[in-house]
Amino acid sequence: MLSPRIVILFVGNWIDNFLFLLNSHQPTKSIANTVVWGHGRKSTREYKVKVYYIDRCVFILTEHPQGKNEANHITALVKSINTYMNRKDL
Repeated sequence: MLSPRIVILFVGNWIDNFLFLLNSHQPTKSIANTVVWGHGRKSTREYKVKVYYIDRCVFILTEHPQGKNEANHITALVKSINTYMNRKDL
């Protein structure tokens, strides 16, 4: 059986329902400050990395980078992974 410590999900607006299901039908909140890695070209929308902890696993959620600044996206993901990879308190 797989038991990853970290899972990265490239998500859309459906993620709230998915997290609710993963967390045994309980609301969940991000455990970390959101990392902003970009902005929409024609709007003020921010692209973010959010971190959740569910059932002994860290879930890193972010928008798909296609058509966006991939270098900023990679930097934000690596920062989040490095922060949570070896945490003993989770």
